[in-house]
Amino acid sequence: MKKTLLLVIPLLLFGGFIGYSLISTSTPDTGGIQYVDAETFRDWLLYKKAIVVDVQTYDGYLKMHFPGSLTTHAYPVTSPSQVKQVEAIIPTLMASNKPVVLVCFGGITGAPNARNLLVSRGVPNRRLYVLKGGSLGFPYKDMMVSGGRDRMGGLGPLEHLTIGTLEQQNIRAAEHKNNRALYHWSGGGVL
Repeated sequence: MKKTLLLVIPLLLFGGFIGYSLISTSTPDTGGIQYVDAETFRDWLLYKKAIVVDVQTYDGYLKMHFPGSLTTHAYPVTSPSQVKQVEAIIPTLMASNKPVVLVCFGGITGAPNARNLLVSRGVPNRRLYVLKGGSLGFPYKDMMVSGGRDRMGGLGPLEHLTIGTLEQQNIRAAEHKNNRALYHWSGGGVL
């Protein structure tokens, strides 16, 4: 009986190890990042089932973005000022139980970096998703807006939900001068 157990246990352990190795090498390691596909994200947009966080550059955001998204202009989320811009949305995210979809141009750098930052600051990973393929790969372009106005006359990127006080927004605007942003400080207004 003891000899049988001594033979069976190593075989089970070895077999389990090989099985685990096969599973772990056949599944790509995403570092715990959850991706949402375009069709699911489309439904979430239509029924307002998710919070959308846009981390594209200012120029990228003006070219193509999702209406109603929380804008951070924090791409690639590596500098201290970009980190602060993402951190500023944490109270808004924590006040809801909705899934959070992070969007950058290609879904490869900015959104995963923002996800990692949010997880490190206590936002539950189970709520965080990265849009697979980013805004570039999203096939339903009619659901996106560009140039500041959507096709239904909705608010433009400088007018809708932007994070921070007006003073913080103006400071960020000044930082985006190199991105050809048209901001104007007199009276805190926006051109």
